[in-house]
Amino acid sequence: MEEYNYVPEAISKVLDVIVKNEIKFPPSYIKDLIRVYIKRELTDDELNELVLKVDEAYERAYIEAGEAVGTVAAQSVGEPGTQMTMRTFHYAGVAELNVTLGLPRLIEIVDARKKISTPTMDIYFEEEYKNDEEFVRKLANKIGKSTINDILSDFNLDYGGMQVIVTLDERKIQDRRLDYDSIIAQVEKIFKKVEIEDDYKLTFRPRNPTIREIRLLADKVRDLQISGTKGIGKVIIRKGDDEWIIHTEGSNLKAIFNEEGIDKARSTTNDIHEIETVLGIEAARNAIVYELN
Repeated sequence: MEEYNYVPEAISKVLDVIVKNEIKFPPSYIKDLIRVYIKRELTDDELNELVLKVDEAYERAYIEAGEAVGTVAAQSVGEPGTQMTMRTFHYAGVAELNVTLGLPRLIEIVDARKKISTPTMDIYFEEEYKNDEEFVRKLANKIGKSTINDILSDFNLDYGGMQVIVTLDERKIQDRRLDYDSIIAQVEKIFKKVEIEDDYKLTFRPRNPTIREIRLLADKVRDLQISGTKGIGKVIIRKGDDEWIIHTEGSNLKAIFNEEGIDKARSTTNDIHEIETVLGIEAARNAIVYELN
């Protein structure tokens, strides 16, 4: 059974409106109009308006038989591609971040790639917070990826005692607005054989006392992530004309929108698929148009 039952009254009503306006639609258009008419329970005026709008869109998309559509399509893509390539040399972006631009970026957009090479975000703040440097830096350190390696004061592999001795830097922890207790909780969650001393000193021991195991343990300790939002790596804070802005390497629009003080109307990502998932298809379309322009 079809999703909609095309009752004779609905078919007659739609056909009458089409004939009245002297419009010629292909059968597939008529079928879709009937579906919408039944599903949305449109009034006569609404049906008439819908038919006229569909006709307007149909006429705009209509081309003459024999039109060289391939050539037109190639020209339509080639012109903005050339402009994007030229604009690449004048791009005033963030030097610390690697961003795909020009023709490679155009190819990503046209191919609708779900996994882009350099996802980035530009995060803006509401009026109340946009000039609050402390608030912005605290959020940046919360969402940016931090590892044990970023807050080290000393790191020693003790082959005699078969252990890894780590000393954390209190100043670095404070500068990154991190919480010491949260760091320790994360360490104890991942590593079972660890001793915590009061002077920011941590001692790790491998399960098996071998040279290979202690080296693997050392790498694991250094790379342990202690803060950050999934999908986001490096974070850059920049002072704009009259506000603070955060640029990120990596993207997680949904998580960022859940943070306090974020201006959701201006904050965005270059990941078109993520925009479509979080904000909808029209927002994704506008993002594509914005980049191509």
